[in-house]
Amino acid sequence: ETGKIDYTDVPMSVNDADKDFFIFDDIGDGFGTFIEIAKTIEEKRKLSSSIKPEQYGKNYLVITHSIQEVGIKKALNVFEKIYTTNSINDWEIENLNVLNVF
Repeated sequence: ETGKIDYTDVPMSVNDADKDFFIFDDIGDGFGTFIEIAKTIEEKRKLSSSIKPEQYGKNYLVITHSIQEVGIKKALNVFEKIYTTNSINDWEIENLNVLNVF
């Protein structure tokens, strides 16, 4: 099945639970891969016994070209902020920072 993600892993230690994570990529379409990565980070953060949930780091996504508005909105459920350019559209969505390059 196209677009199906069978397994996601993030090489991080439970001691990294308080660190912010930035994910960089060139194209975001449906954003499913990025959402799964963010969910995996959150699952691994929960394994930490020394870092409290209120001390957990944040997840950020940096994408050069964002294609689907619906994908962006879904991804904003698991990312603190998303950064993209106006290469495809001048999006106006809360917690989406659009860098003007055109």
